[in-house]
Amino acid sequence: MGTSYLSKDEVFAVCTYQLGADPKKFSHSRDKPSVFHGKSSGEKVLLTIQDRNLNEAFTCKSPWNIAASILAFGAGIIVGALVFSNPVGWIIGGALLCAYGVSKIIEASNHKCTDPLGGGKWFLVHGSVRFNGYTAVTRSSILKCGNGGVLTPFFSEATAKKAAEAIASNNRWELGLNTAASFGAGFFFPSAFASVGSATTLGGKVMAGSMITGKFAAGFVAFSAIFYAERAGIRTWNENIGDLKDNATYDAMNNYKETQVVNGKEQETNIDKNTFWPSVEKPDDVTQDISDIAKVGVDANGKYNIIYLENLIQGTKNLPHTFKDAELNRKLAKLKGKSRPVLNRDPEAQKLLEELNNGKYSKQVSDMENYNPRRINPTMVKDGAEATKARLTTTAQGVLFVMPFISTLFSEASRSDLARAAAKDLKVAGTHIVANTPID
Repeated sequence: MGTSYLSKDEVFAVCTYQLGADPKKFSHSRDKPSVFHGKSSGEKVLLTIQDRNLNEAFTCKSPWNIAASILAFGAGIIVGALVFSNPVGWIIGGALLCAYGVSKIIEASNHKCTDPLGGGKWFLVHGSVRFNGYTAVTRSSILKCGNGGVLTPFFSEATAKKAAEAIASNNRWELGLNTAASFGAGFFFPSAFASVGSATTLGGKVMAGSMITGKFAAGFVAFSAIFYAERAGIRTWNENIGDLKDNATYDAMNNYKETQVVNGKEQETNIDKNTFWPSVEKPDDVTQDISDIAKVGVDANGKYNIIYLENLIQGTKNLPHTFKDAELNRKLAKLKGKSRPVLNRDPEAQKLLEELNNGKYSKQVSDMENYNPRRINPTMVKDGAEATKARLTTTAQGVLFVMPFISTLFSEASRSDLARAAAKDLKVAGTHIVANTPID
């Protein structure tokens, strides 16, 4: 069975990186094409590997991911510095990052697909047919954008529209999760360097800074390995067990490779193969602490042992108590700094003591070392505030740990949705100009 050649403005394009819910149409890049489909010369140019263009630009998740993450990371640093009373230098640094993030937002708003598409590559092209001297592309072909997106042709507008909507939804969720994770990473970033600030000598500060940098470097390697394994697991499941088992587009995205001439040299290229070393796009990509995965601890007997996923495990345990932790922390914060006599006369303090005694905050009371059921005092207020703050911090860090992995699920879902839709589109007739041998 033959497969259709592609022609300008007749074939819809859907991209795994699009944020908008509408498909676009493939267009030509060549200045003077002379091979056309149909009678309306100039309106239906038959496309080749030189034609990497669209009738209208997509809103691409790549520049928006970078811009939103930088802005959120900078804002997180400012808020974290204020909450944890860090030096004013952190606030200045966060403000500079925010300013840079705003500039990237403006850049993302004006982003055009032309340049990254121009730097992209067509795969699965026709091996022998040429138009105006350039290799022809067909319905089986896939365009890999320079920004990383994968574009496939659709002849059914309805199928393309449905795929675009699903992919846009996935990418918006991914963008939102990445932005929130970047804010959280920025929020805790200043406190990660607390040991540098507390060191009293230059040598101590250098050593503390080196240890932190080492933990970030080890974290980058470890998290890269986990993300690689996550993507591999999803793709292996889809290819061997899931509904994409016999999907040609999904198989090509994951496994197809060919030798192409890049900058005058032959090199092996692929469409969207899983890679261990991802591109660094967000600040939090390089500020992931290896301690979030494993760290050396000391037990009650003074023996060293390795503690795995401490924040994740403890944060999961704390999660059901988050709202009460936050509520109690807010009430205790209002009472901080008040003397014992003032607390004894304070209506809010007395009401809180009653709530503590009546079991409203039973979990929180059990964690207070200086709880006194008879009267509320400054030590009890301070102890409770620190305990709830520590628990909220651990809960937040546990949530932040899993957010990038959830984000990856949405990213992989976009690839899967594209492949499913591409298979469905094959049931729709294309142009009447077909290649009997799609790929030679």
